[in-house]
Amino acid sequence: MEQNPILEQLEEYSNNLEKEIAVLQEKRCISYKPLLESLKKQYAFAHFLMYQESVFDTMPQGYKTLLSKALSDVLVIHSTVTIGCVTQSYNIVRSLFETYANLMYINKNFEANMKYYEDYTIFAQYHKLEEHKNDPDYKYDPYFIQFKNRTEGPLQEKYSFIENNYKERKDWYFIPLSEDIKNHPDLTDQENMNMVGLRIPLFVFLEKKLR
Repeated sequence: MEQNPILEQLEEYSNNLEKEIAVLQEKRCISYKPLLESLKKQYAFAHFLMYQESVFDTMPQGYKTLLSKALSDVLVIHSTVTIGCVTQSYNIVRSLFETYANLMYINKNFEANMKYYEDYTIFAQYHKLEEHKNDPDYKYDPYFIQFKNRTEGPLQEKYSFIENNYKERKDWYFIPLSEDIKNHPDLTDQENMNMVGLRIPLFVFLEKKLR
């Protein structure tokens, strides 16, 4: 059977493109070699502490979740830079910094803020369940109905204790951080208003507090 000439051209083009991409990736890997080596060492060190030495085993689950997320982010950044997608790694870098800011803020008042962070899962799950109950794509699905029947009661009970600690469509730290901003002695009234109005004022607040 005769092969389509268009497909033959496409195969040749694809093979050449693959070689060009490989050359480009190799060049970028060389330029970012120090960064890649540093990321690899940081990942190995953190992985060793978490999974070999179990240093964080006694920490709350929420704290371990944040650390695990940060560890995954470092690995993803290493992978994207390795294949030459440097710009694409910026979003992951942002995610890594946000995790760092979350951990810093939790450490300011560990027990109280850790509880805010962990209980937010209940708040988010409750509102997601309520949203899906009114969504025709979910509410008639037998798996969702089974999930709803199993979880709705216990979730509602837990939610009733924490519902006033959060705001819908706001981050877990919105209420405690708003209070911290209002009570911060070095912030003017105008700065208070500006910062509380921001969606993610955590970096700005921590920078002010750590001066």
